[in-house]
Amino acid sequence: NCESCGEGYTTAGKGSSSPFDCFVDCPAGTTFYGGECISCPKGTYKTASSITCSVCPEGKTTNFQGQKSEEDCIPESRAFADCGAGTYRDEATLKCEDCPANTYSEEGAVSECYSCGSGLVSPPASISEFNCSYPSESCEAGLYRTVDECVQCPVNTFSEAGATQCTPCPEGSSSPAGSTSEAACTAVTVTCKAGSFATGSGCEECSAGTFSGDGATECSPCPEGKTSPPGSSSEDDCDWAACSAGSHMTDSGCQVCPAGSFSEA
Repeated sequence: NCESCGEGYTTAGKGSSSPFDCFVDCPAGTTFYGGECISCPKGTYKTASSITCSVCPEGKTTNFQGQKSEEDCIPESRAFADCGAGTYRDEATLKCEDCPANTYSEEGAVSECYSCGSGLVSPPASISEFNCSYPSESCEAGLYRTVDECVQCPVNTFSEAGATQCTPCPEGSSSPAGSTSEAACTAVTVTCKAGSFATGSGCEECSAGTFSGDGATECSPCPEGKTSPPGSSSEDDCDWAACSAGSHMTDSGCQVCPAGSFSEA
């Protein structure tokens, strides 16, 4: 079981494994000094899970005392000053923020960034409308688009050109990786034994943490918090993993010790 740190004390988050992880529980933006919680000075911040105030990165400061996150640190040149190109002033926080993707701002203080326009995109912090352009060509069939690249569709799925996700084959059929149409999904003609699943090129063993019965076209995941060896043939093969330091066993498996408590391995 997890032991309580005691009233008025906490830990730096979940999963603590020693009573020495317990400290006085001061709110975010304050630190324990001289027998009380005081505000972090200007140029520093403290999160709810930290013990002491942290100094802002070099060249940055804060506008106020008692800041709660590194995100409250802003360039010294921008403290209560006009924001530069590619940024805007957040009127609620008085901080300069980067323009989001598909927008831009030029020199001078603005309260919002300008949109690139329909069908145009730009990277974050764009400084001019000339940063706006039409997106690059879409992915070829058999691939799907992520934020950064084209990725091959996995086995038993397919995609047409321009897809942002792959489509599963109809039930009872399979396809090889990189399939370009539903026509690549063919009826399963091979019956795989338990612990494996059928693909367009044969049978493959179920990976760790999954299982399958006879004739499967995909493996089923173990229940949350449980795992199994590769090639498992039944949910009975799924078992709770041993709890590590900072967690404890419950009826539903290992659970992380809540803040203010700890457990050793």
